Amino acid sequence: MRFLFHAQAGESSLVLGGADSAALHIKALRLQAGSRVNLRNLADDNLYEYEIALLDRRKAVLNLLSSRREIVLGGGGALAWFVTDPKTIEKTLPFLNELGVGKLNLVWGERSQGNFRLDLTRFDRIVAASCEQCGRSRKMIVAEAKLADLTSASADLAVLDFGGEVLTSSNKTRIANKTIVIGAEGGFGARDLELLTPFPKFSLGGALILRSETAAIYAATLI
Repeated sequence: MRFLFHAQAGESSLVLGGADSAALHIKALRLQAGSRVNLRNLADDNLYEYEIALLDRRKAVLNLLSSRREIVLGGGGALAWFVTDPKTIEKTLPFLNELGVGKLNLVWGERSQGNFRLDLTRFDRIVAASCEQCGRSRKMIVAEAKLADLTSASADLAVLDFGGEVLTSSNKTRIANKTIVIGAEGGFGARDLELLTPFPKFSLGGALILRSETAAIYAATLI
């Protein structure tokens, strides 16, 4: 683990409660008072080095020693993924974060099951844990979005959909800087496709049918 996440990393002194995830990691790593540990807040690209001044059952006190700017896999590009089962989303978030997606828009589409509830706070924790593992200096932003807003006149989208232009090594660059749209299980509904009509559509060609999460991971590799 290259660093621990704490939202207040950068302050001259941190007092971590016993249930704080960073404090739990410190104990799991069997660090002692006097040990040094790196923290990030995943918001400013800085790596902060702290010394553990006090460590007991109730808290850990850390004092800032130094900081340096160190960008690792800066987030770039965006996906618009139609909502599928939240459990599926949770399992896929680390992959998308590790591949460098800057923002994940979760869109309610015609074929998204309406009984799902999205826990964005939980999603954020999963992404932060992924950053601790892979070393990324800023976490992927996860937010809900409306398709009508994403398809505004100024939008720059590309849609992964059956029947679109087959992606090849020569035309992949055409979607590199666009927000890539991925449907839910079962693809896009008629109303969704109506809103997406103005935007270019691409496919893998052949007879392959990808699961929604596989398509999202593939799209992440394109951006």
